[in-house]
Amino acid sequence: MIAKQPHFDRFRAAIDATFGEYDLNRYIVDFGSPIIPEKLAFRISYSGEESGSYYRIVFTQSQAIYAVLKWAPSPNYELEILNSFFETNYQLNRGINRQPKHSSITGPISLPEGPMLEHPAR
Repeated sequence: MIAKQPHFDRFRAAIDATFGEYDLNRYIVDFGSPIIPEKLAFRISYSGEESGSYYRIVFTQSQAIYAVLKWAPSPNYELEILNSFFETNYQLNRGINRQPKHSSITGPISLPEGPMLEHPAR
């Protein structure tokens, strides 16, 4: 894995936001800077999403943070300290409208009876 690397030459930052249909809100913040020029630098990245869906009760909430501190006292020696955090909360569309594309079902689909799916004739 090649991690995002800090910049030893100057401060750099990027911010991105996306807003869209179905309550889509996505954010990215990425910044870093030298602490001691050419010797010690850091970089921190954040990404987050809060979004709904075309379907009711379907959503995604996530956030991630990545950080790196890099020390390069000489051309032959480097020390990196990496850390990351990721958290997500989501609800998938588990609808009954999901049928296989190559369905071997030739008749009508029957659903289980219960408090949510009562038989209309009873």
